[in-house]
Amino acid sequence: MGIRLRDFRARLASETDWKVLGAADFARAQADVRRDTAYVMYLTEDPNDARDPLPNQLHRYGVAVVLAVRNSRDARGEAAIDEVEGRREPVLRALIGWAPPGATGRVSYRRGLLRAVTREALWWEDQFEVPALTDL
Repeated sequence: MGIRLRDFRARLASETDWKVLGAADFARAQADVRRDTAYVMYLTEDPNDARDPLPNQLHRYGVAVVLAVRNSRDARGEAAIDEVEGRREPVLRALIGWAPPGATGRVSYRRGLLRAVTREALWWEDQFEVPALTDL
């Protein structure tokens, strides 16, 4: 694989004040949100052109950063919405335009989406893409 999620986690941990965890922690956290946290995980992996031979085929890796903001600040959840709007900015600044180790280009923004609003948390997902050669 051309990129590593540990590099994304390290970048976010150094550039933001989010607690940054991985996909395994995300599954457990959906039942018990204790603090505001960012979860970094793979989203997709697509060959740039499936006809290119391996090794060294160019791929586009999709990486998701899911932000969990506790929804206990007010009964309507508006404070969580306001907070996630402001807290996304450092994540976007840290990743957009960054060239992680192993990449052949820079990280670009795909889209953002509301994953869920529960009594416990607001879950927001930002999706990014970065090109890298496979190392198979």
